Amino acid sequence: TVSVLYCDDRWDSAAMSILKTTKLDAIKSFVSSPDALAVVARSVPEGSADFFQRLAAEPVEVVALVRKDYALADIRRILTSEGVAAKVEKEALYEPWLRDMAAMCEALCDLDKNEAVRFWLGSERGCKRYHVDFVPHRLLVTYAGKGTEILPEGAGDFKAYETGKPNSKILKNPSARWYVNQWDVAMFRGGEKGVLHRTPDEALRAPTMMLRLDQASFWLPEGPEWSDPMENKKTKKTAAHAKASAKAKKAASGKKAASSKPATKKKAAAAKTSAKKAAKSAKAAVTKADASKASKTSASKSAKAAKTGVKSTKKVAAKTNGAKKKTAKK
Repeated sequence: TVSVLYCDDRWDSAAMSILKTTKLDAIKSFVSSPDALAVVARSVPEGSADFFQRLAAEPVEVVALVRKDYALADIRRILTSEGVAAKVEKEALYEPWLRDMAAMCEALCDLDKNEAVRFWLGSERGCKRYHVDFVPHRLLVTYAGKGTEILPEGAGDFKAYETGKPNSKILKNPSARWYVNQWDVAMFRGGEKGVLHRTPDEALRAPTMMLRLDQASFWLPEGPEWSDPMENKKTKKTAAHAKASAKAKKAASGKKAASSKPATKKKAAAAKTSAKKAAKSAKAAVTKADASKASKTSASKSAKAAKTGVKSTKKVAAKTNGAKKKTAKK
């Protein structure tokens, strides 16, 4: 039997360790710790139940990227644009709740040394099968409804999970399972070193309100996805899938660019030929113009010479006639 206490204690085994604490700063060392799960115990604010009951009267689902340095402003803007704020923004708990979510975003950014986080807030949860998350780590806060169900070491059969068996085969010791309390911060490690967990049946049937934060690098524009590859193999997208998809797109882009090179070369050659023809045509036009100008100049000179010749002939004729007249008088 596993006993985990809220006194900054850690339970260790060869396969798993779980930390429960009352200090949020404790999760800053989560990455380098041996813990599969760290839970920060917190008190539930007064009026929380009524506040979230009004908020979850209609389905809520918000997916966004929240920046560390502008966490509060980003969350405020996002909830306003999504129509979520209008339901409860006049309530006394609204501003403290926004600040709490902003603090969670900042804490995860500090943990990962990143500038932003992937933000998901929803009133419906659908992760009914026991699983581990295929992300490095994930932060969850259940503000309303039943908290996440945890199967500590010895309470679940990991091999049954890996081979796609149903919950009835995965759950070995029902009395050992426990649930994360409302407003508690749960930091899960993903992959093989993670702890088996799921959305409890009660939270599947009734409205809830959960905040889920992931590394910004695991952002997928299509929307939030639950990282259990055994639950829905056709539509599930993990970080590996996203990376492979990005790699494929890059390769396709390179291939497209390569295939367009011949066409680009042909266009360049055609443009070069066209430019040569245009230059040749322009040169011919200039030559023709020069020839025309030369022709006109030559004609003008010939006309001038002819005119000068006529004048000279007339002068000679006039002199001859004058000489004849003088001879006649003598």
